Amino acid sequence: MNKNENEIIKDIIGGNQEAFSYIVNTYKDLVFNVVNKIIHNYHEAEDVTQDVFIKVYRNIHRFKFESKFSTWVYSIAYREAIDTFRKKNNSIPFESIENTQNIEEIDNLTFDDDSSLIYDENLINKLKTEVDKLNQTDKIIITLYYNLNNSIEEISKITNLSESNIKVKLYRTRKHLLKKLTDNEQR
Repeated sequence: MNKNENEIIKDIIGGNQEAFSYIVNTYKDLVFNVVNKIIHNYHEAEDVTQDVFIKVYRNIHRFKFESKFSTWVYSIAYREAIDTFRKKNNSIPFESIENTQNIEEIDNLTFDDDSSLIYDENLINKLKTEVDKLNQTDKIIITLYYNLNNSIEEISKITNLSESNIKVKLYRTRKHLLKKLTDNEQR
């Protein structure tokens, strides 16, 4: 398709149902990954992913073209997965971070990592294992930020967490993961 995404969205809003296949094909894997990280059940995540695309189709006329379309789709996926998880478990283990006194420090920090570690396949597998052990909020934030390349602002829109809260969570999660990986290397 030679049209840009905004033109395709306008076509869908205008009634071109066939153009929606572009949206599904573009976002299906990413939506499934976000949903599955929350639900932890492959078959249920497939069902929720389908529900997400039904909601996207039914509500595409509400997309205001003020943010990236991917952010809008992921926010629907995130909320649908959270709703499904809540219905299944009657609760959700989300914690909010109250102590955000050092936000300025965190904003200016760069995560010091040893880039040579990234190419070690064993380390990558250990990292995946440690990420899977994270609580849902941290896991989703890490996935959105590193795997899906969403900005802090986009993650805030998707999760309804403040940008400062996301920065703190990213900082603490990276620190935690680095500690886990270096602890594992020393063994």
